[in-house]
Amino acid sequence: MRGGNLALSGGQTTADYNSESGTLLLINSIASLFFGENPVKFYRKEFIALSNTIEPANGLPLTVGFTYEKRHALQNRQSYNFFGNTPSSNLPNGQSLAMLDNSAMKLKFRLSYTSRYHYRKRLGRKIYTHFNYPTFTLQYESAISTGSDESASFNKLEGDIRQTIK
Repeated sequence: MRGGNLALSGGQTTADYNSESGTLLLINSIASLFFGENPVKFYRKEFIALSNTIEPANGLPLTVGFTYEKRHALQNRQSYNFFGNTPSSNLPNGQSLAMLDNSAMKLKFRLSYTSRYHYRKRLGRKIYTHFNYPTFTLQYESAISTGSDESASFNKLEGDIRQTIK
């Protein structure tokens, strides 16, 4: 009934520097193949993440998460395009130096609230059915410095209001 969810994940992936509003991968592939342009700039990320979500009250989920990442620069591997253009660099903003290998230790807190969120109980579980009011969300993320010059250190506060209207 409290909507608890504990998640553990980890692995290695290629990620976009501009992960929140980057270019679609299909557009990047077409631009690379035809024009030698790479709008998406990639790096390799090895990570482990742990998060826990609980719902202290109906329509009020709270998520707390921890992530540790090791990040490495990637070189541009594209060598061919249809028009013979010189491939653009994989580094953001045309930087001449590669991103230094670095690490990030991040904490995230997310609190959402939806007023009058209707639900049913089935087999001892809460199943949400519908709501008629907006959802308010506040999220805080902080990267904790590990003491080295290459570790990430930032604070980010986000808020949004969402509502689906038929």
